[in-house]
Amino acid sequence: MLLEAVDQATSPESLALFLSEDAQPYFANEIIDRFAVEGDEKSGDWEPLADATVAIRQQLGYPGSDPINERAGDLLRLVVENYDIEPTPSGAVMQIPGESAANQGNLQEKLVTAQLGSNFNPIPNFGPTPPRPVLAVDPTDLEAMLLMLRSHIVRVTAGALF
Repeated sequence: MLLEAVDQATSPESLALFLSEDAQPYFANEIIDRFAVEGDEKSGDWEPLADATVAIRQQLGYPGSDPINERAGDLLRLVVENYDIEPTPSGAVMQIPGESAANQGNLQEKLVTAQLGSNFNPIPNFGPTPPRPVLAVDPTDLEAMLLMLRSHIVRVTAGALF
């Protein structure tokens, strides 16, 4: 009975539930915090906006130098609210942002620019855009995932036995 309960707790469906209920909220909070403090130990501190960028933002009715990577909140919503979780034959996979992000070309381009920076700038003498990564992980995330996964497996196993 115990082996069947553990098998159920580690099934693709159970692991997808873990990703949905535990992993996704964890990463969403990490991303929200990264936006709030404009970088972190994982992504590095985001470079301030160039004076010309600040001026353009102000002309468009957005706040000047803050918040970085966030004008209307679209990029933040893309990486926090848009995700896919899918059981696979041997486990489960979470993708941030999800597949529907591919249909949001402008936001996808903003995400790539945030992650990698860009040497292309349509405005002469404007200079390259430095990377200001919004998605980042490090070993502390692996540790957190393993601890949460252990709790999930124990909880599901115990629930199946009692």
